[in-house]
Amino acid sequence: MKRLIAGSALGVLVLVLAACSNSPLASQLPSPLASQLAAGATAIPIDPCQLVTSQEASQLAGASFGSGNEQTSPGGHRICVYGSGTNAVTVVVGQASDPATAQADAQAAEQQVGALNAAGVHTSQVSGLGDWASFVSLTEPANVNGSGMFVLKGSTFFGISALKQGSAPTQNAMQAEAQTVLGRLP
Repeated sequence: MKRLIAGSALGVLVLVLAACSNSPLASQLPSPLASQLAAGATAIPIDPCQLVTSQEASQLAGASFGSGNEQTSPGGHRICVYGSGTNAVTVVVGQASDPATAQADAQAAEQQVGALNAAGVHTSQVSGLGDWASFVSLTEPANVNGSGMFVLKGSTFFGISALKQGSAPTQNAMQAEAQTVLGRLP
């Protein structure tokens, strides 16, 4: 399960950075992400495009998005992508076998993402949101910025990230959206 959440958190960053093909941060991310994304998830019936609607994604990014593009990772994560390139919002949802495993893995994921601090990625733990939550921000040299909120509730994990030219959504905006998503989880 460590790979589930670490892969999700890092995978969302990779998806976001991959949208900006000349991103210098993309080359600094850990290389085994494909195997991390492929490990540990159980099938999950939650639709990530329903967790964050196109209207909410549009508001976060300051853009106008149509329907999200839903995908499933080889490991069973469900992913919804709104927009593309340097103006995108990505939502990922996965589930561990039990809450204790999910909690340990969430903490390990935060440490892995935190290791990227020198590469322009910064993390901070957030209290009062689910069982565990972490805010992630990234700054690119080419004025492409991103932010993400990763939350654990029981054995369910979700992440919301946004990448855009100029200012990324604030921590308060991401926390508010995460609180809305928590209300939609079964």
